[in-house]
Amino acid sequence: MHALVEGGADVIELGVPFSDPMADGPVIQRASERALARGTGLARVLGMVREFRTRDAGTPVVLMGYANPIEAMGVASFAERAALAASTGAGRRLPPRGAGVRRAARRARLAPIFLISPTTPPSRIERWRRSRAATSTTSR
Repeated sequence: MHALVEGGADVIELGVPFSDPMADGPVIQRASERALARGTGLARVLGMVREFRTRDAGTPVVLMGYANPIEAMGVASFAERAALAASTGAGRRLPPRGAGVRRAARRARLAPIFLISPTTPPSRIERWRRSRAATSTTSR
């Protein structure tokens, strides 16, 4: 990660491996398989960010992954641990749901990034927008 910054990276997107990365192409699928085979999971990725922060407090780090490992860890626990590791945000591949995710992220000062694909039905996008607006209003 330090080499990326030295090479000019302004932001680092750090992938969290998942056992069934169906939404990704073959390169990321194979990378996930190799990482998991070597014991790299969400807790280890958070440890990598924590270690990176000992020498670099300013470069934003965004975690990219699926909802499943976060839900397995527990959303609140993940948000707390990511904040302690000083991650900037978390991109998640999941159906738009769960105001609890946004609330936990806000409490931990994380920026949740929900991905919507070009094939996402407009009705699902609208449900996400409504739930986001409701969460924004009630969590202030």
